[in-house]
Amino acid sequence: MKYLVLRLSGPLMSFGEGDYWDIRSTGIFPTKSAITGLLAACFGWSRNDTEEIRELSEGISVSVRQDNRFSLLRDYHTILNTLKADGKPNENAVQSYRSYLMEAEFSVLVSAKSGALYVSIRSALMDPVWPIFLGRKSCAPSVPVYWGEEIEAENSHAAFQSLPVTGTLLNQKVPNWFTNEKKSQKKSGKPVQHACITDEKLSGVDTRKSLTRDNIVNSRLRVFSQREVYKFFIQGIES
Repeated sequence: MKYLVLRLSGPLMSFGEGDYWDIRSTGIFPTKSAITGLLAACFGWSRNDTEEIRELSEGISVSVRQDNRFSLLRDYHTILNTLKADGKPNENAVQSYRSYLMEAEFSVLVSAKSGALYVSIRSALMDPVWPIFLGRKSCAPSVPVYWGEEIEAENSHAAFQSLPVTGTLLNQKVPNWFTNEKKSQKKSGKPVQHACITDEKLSGVDTRKSLTRDNIVNSRLRVFSQREVYKFFIQGIES
């Protein structure tokens, strides 16, 4: 299997899991819909390009590995000029709570059902039309999400076992002004488990199956379908 490797790193990121109204939570993994939206931005598609986005979502497989320990931030908002359920103006402020992952880093594997789609995604990542964000428009990545990385492996489990964690890669490739703080943090050298999630059915790997609703059906109306995912762990070294 051939994979494009995305590296997600930023001060804040958030990946909604079906919340629409006042409370906007975040999943602890980037969702497939978030990765599809990121790729759609690279192609220059808008939310109204529903058919193209749906075909893209159906044409890719997404696997994610948590590369570091992160914190959860809950932000408080008040919103004016909203509408009530009957369509009338709401004279009162609406309270809204939004959750973010702080200082998170993820490695993402994207495979495609066709070689043509794989090549077009790679080209779009190399020259994105629109700016890229990590779940929400307020969540800009610290560094480019695509470094030209590709990997061939039997499956996502094997790929993640051989891929360096994102922080290690950034220390090697980004400018000194970004890495000074990271380099000052001493590595403990302790074994650590990295949580992973994939929609591949892995044989010979201890996994736990669950369902998540992050396959895009209609991007404009925000309609999603369920996807079977499998969670597993790989061993690494704490950095």
